[in-house]
Amino acid sequence: MRAQFAQKLFAVLALFGIIATSACIAPVPPTTASLSGAYKVDPTHVSVTFKVSHFGLSQYTGRFARVDARADYDPAMPEKSRVEANIDAASIRTDYPYPEKSDFDKDLAGPDWFNASKYPTINFRSTAIEVTGTNTARITGDLTMLGVTRSIVLDAKMNAALKTHPLTFAPAFGISATAVVDRTLFGLSAWAPNVGVDVTILIEAEFLKN
Repeated sequence: MRAQFAQKLFAVLALFGIIATSACIAPVPPTTASLSGAYKVDPTHVSVTFKVSHFGLSQYTGRFARVDARADYDPAMPEKSRVEANIDAASIRTDYPYPEKSDFDKDLAGPDWFNASKYPTINFRSTAIEVTGTNTARITGDLTMLGVTRSIVLDAKMNAALKTHPLTFAPAFGISATAVVDRTLFGLSAWAPNVGVDVTILIEAEFLKN
């Protein structure tokens, strides 16, 4: 009985050891040639959110619901990769809880803020990529908003790259990126500085090969 119990215990511990070891292995993006090429963002797995100081009391958050992006990915030479994104300015969403008082999202899309009727698209186009680690990079690019173009820097992380996506069966990769933007440089100065000047942008995106 003791021998049988010891054998079962050893088998269970071995199984847990395999699971624990697997969980500790960080995903390493493959760099095979099959991953090179043109990609389009998966619209069901992309988010562009932002946060900005509200009278110093909290970080007010919002998001854009409609985002289109494309990338040319070169895993062998990531610095040669390129990315471009277009955001529908009228798709701003804040989950304002009192629609009977104000259509706050419509106000933000209006002339005092994003002026979406005149400037319907917020655009980002990369101009340089600096690899900073095994799965990190600084992406410099031109951000155009309200008709003004300024250079910004995204701190990006390659979360994973798959030769075969388990659902689409196509190559895919996913990134997380952040940036801090001075909104007044684009003429978006309403309520500054009570509503913060610096806006933190948070990006999550999955790309599928065309």
